[in-house]
Amino acid sequence: HLDNARELIARDRIEDARQRLADIHRLTARITKIVRQLKVLAHGSRIELSPVSLRRAAETAIGLLREELAESPVEIELDESSLIHVMAEPLLFEQVFVNLFSNSMQALSETPAPRISVRAAHRNGWVEIAVSDNGPGLEPGRLEEIFEPFVTTRSGQGGLGLGLTIVQDTIVRFGGRIRAENTPHGDGPHGGGLVVTLSLRAAPDKAAVSSGPRPTGLG
Repeated sequence: HLDNARELIARDRIEDARQRLADIHRLTARITKIVRQLKVLAHGSRIELSPVSLRRAAETAIGLLREELAESPVEIELDESSLIHVMAEPLLFEQVFVNLFSNSMQALSETPAPRISVRAAHRNGWVEIAVSDNGPGLEPGRLEEIFEPFVTTRSGQGGLGLGLTIVQDTIVRFGGRIRAENTPHGDGPHGGGLVVTLSLRAAPDKAAVSSGPRPTGLG
């Protein structure tokens, strides 16, 4: 963002540069909130859960990944099932999707017509959210360790391998469950890609309706 702002100023596009600086301000404020929440996770403090829109969280994550998506052919699909509400902490839930989408985007770097899909369904007071991609999937042995710290699915691309560990810790703090598996059908060596399924408590219907207007995010 700063590099872009400098270039815009050099081209005398002051209004565009001002908008970019506003983006930096919003992102810096968001970083502050996320770090505060991650410190809560690290110290084991209590998290206040509230009804959160699945679609809102996923769309905010897409907005935060705007720069990466602009340089990638990956398509992220949200269908009508994403209108479901769950009990979560809003900022941390958004970060869950940022991490899941980022992980899938890395796995899809060599996949033709790469795609990430988000689907959800009610299950006896719970909501199961499946985030899947059409990448190569993982070897069965790798599936067992995917949520361990410092284990990465990225081959020769660096990375600390903490994204899915943070996702797991967050979902557990929400009182939920998480699992990962390869999709059974597809052209990849291990099926049709990886699907990470989150199980969270469904928000009460009345609370979900009153959870406020949907923000437009950064886009």
